[in-house]
Amino acid sequence: MPVIGLVQVGSQSYAERYMYWACPGLILNAILLLPKKRGKNIYLNLAVSILVLVLASLSFHRNLEWKNSKLLCESSLRQNEEVAVVWQLLADYHIKNERYKDGLACATNAVKYAPKSRISQMNFVICLYQLKQYDRAEKGIDIVLENFPNDVTALELKGELCLLRGAIKSAVFYFSRCLKLDGKKSSVYSRLANCYEKLGDRVKMRLMRKLAEDQRR
Repeated sequence: MPVIGLVQVGSQSYAERYMYWACPGLILNAILLLPKKRGKNIYLNLAVSILVLVLASLSFHRNLEWKNSKLLCESSLRQNEEVAVVWQLLADYHIKNERYKDGLACATNAVKYAPKSRISQMNFVICLYQLKQYDRAEKGIDIVLENFPNDVTALELKGELCLLRGAIKSAVFYFSRCLKLDGKKSSVYSRLANCYEKLGDRVKMRLMRKLAEDQRR
């Protein structure tokens, strides 16, 4: 049965499929309020039958929009396109499916309606990076790090961007900061090993490779 959504809790209020309990609870209360001695009432039975058919029809219609997260988000945006969290969820969906152009469009709207959201900003930068728009991606990551200087993902991506433009020492700086916050990222140890190899420091290169192997075990 469809949900009336009397209680709105957090972002799931945009997705009725997560709120199934409201309608059954109301139905249970209605049953308890009915007289204990009930005779056959054709009008009551007819009304109940019509209600069930209406609810079944509405459920079928809504299930077309509940089929997956993409359709659900698009349905929510048709009702209110200024909800940043829905744009953010839709961007996540496209990024997971490697549809970065669509993800960028959604992330752009997410940042528009929630400019201080770390997740929205990171989705925007990740899409730019995957689309090889490195200059825009680096400007975006600088904004993220200005607002969230200890964001591990942002630090790692900044290091990657430094590597792409040949700024090896800058890459070492950001990768090292990343590992101070999260020392279990084997991929970052591997990146550091490559940096030290390019800098000619074979001692640190071997150390980083050993640490990378340790983290993979």
